[in-house]
Amino acid sequence: MTKRIVMALMAIAIFASTVVAESGFEFGITFPIGASISMPVQKIKNGLDTATAKNLEDTAYKTSAGFEWGATLQIGYMFAIGNDMGISALLDMGYYRDVFAFSSKEDRINFGGMKEVDVRTSFEFDTLQIGLLPKFRIKNIAIGLGGGIKIPLGGNQYGQETSFDYITGKPDANNLRTTAEGLTKKMINDSFNPSTCLSAIIPYLKITFDYMLPIDEKTSLTFGAYVGYDFKLDKKIGEKDYDSIFKEPDLDKHYDNYDNVGFSAIDIGIQIGLRFGPSAA
Repeated sequence: MTKRIVMALMAIAIFASTVVAESGFEFGITFPIGASISMPVQKIKNGLDTATAKNLEDTAYKTSAGFEWGATLQIGYMFAIGNDMGISALLDMGYYRDVFAFSSKEDRINFGGMKEVDVRTSFEFDTLQIGLLPKFRIKNIAIGLGGGIKIPLGGNQYGQETSFDYITGKPDANNLRTTAEGLTKKMINDSFNPSTCLSAIIPYLKITFDYMLPIDEKTSLTFGAYVGYDFKLDKKIGEKDYDSIFKEPDLDKHYDNYDNVGFSAIDIGIQIGLRFGPSAA
């Protein structure tokens, strides 16, 4: 599925460049590759007993990072300003593998009693990204500031935690326990608040910096970097959470003890691409 999306975006960009290369329209395909630094939000309910509150604080998710990437198509029009500058109004859409990764500590029953283990959890969403990305160009340099939404279409949930040697009772670093679960769009919608939409969405903002290396008068390779922010995706809490990926009988975290649970993230990385259209230089 991912390969087909990337190939379709490249075909559209190349075809569009041959049709309107002489006009002010521009087309480009960009491949961002980077890290997502996730920030959990977990608000504990008031009135809980001291032991429960402390356990929730001790086992709360902590910030961690994960690898993410994408393939997006920019379509729009560049307005020239003088000889060396221009402003581009671009639609920015495509595929993005959005990741929220966390670390935490959990208690597990083992020989000799309870053992505290290190747990890493990540949610990886295959998303459709739709947004706007205006860019200001000075010669071969472009700075973009835009935003939009990412719509999760599916994905995976991964878990990894410390395993213990059953004889010595000590952590076994060479034998980590891992879990993986596929996520359908329905599971994601049932587990995360759809806000005012029928589907769970992740609003985002991003800043891009690109250098264009000309191949010919209308075609350039692009090399750059980006910084983005994914706004909080809220987890559903309550009776309607019947089909949540979090509602596991043996799960140590009791989410009904929280008023709010959500995830946001800062994205940072590099990007390469191909651009077809007029030059500001």
